[in-house]
Amino acid sequence: MIVDLRRLGEVQHLMGADASQILEGLLDSMRGAIDRIERALAGDDLPEAASAAHVCRNDGLIVGASELLAVLQTVEQAARRGELATAQMALATLREVWGGTREALERALGTTP
Repeated sequence: MIVDLRRLGEVQHLMGADASQILEGLLDSMRGAIDRIERALAGDDLPEAASAAHVCRNDGLIVGASELLAVLQTVEQAARRGELATAQMALATLREVWGGTREALERALGTTP
């Protein structure tokens, strides 16, 4: 399972907010964080990569994106340890997993077929 939208329902219940608004916000935040990771690793900015991965992990937890969380954890930990090559290698996997996760979230929003 790429995402667990039941988690989003739990957040909606607790916050009393519209699920689609929450999901749109999370999707936008995750897109931005993934972009930050890519730019940071391209520029050898490990603190920025770690920060962006952490932000994205927080968002991913809400929708139960377990595969994405695992890859983000690898990126974050490698960046915090100063292991640029490891973080950059994980980026290829991150791109792949993010693609599937993003599509699942967009389908949930009704923005893709």
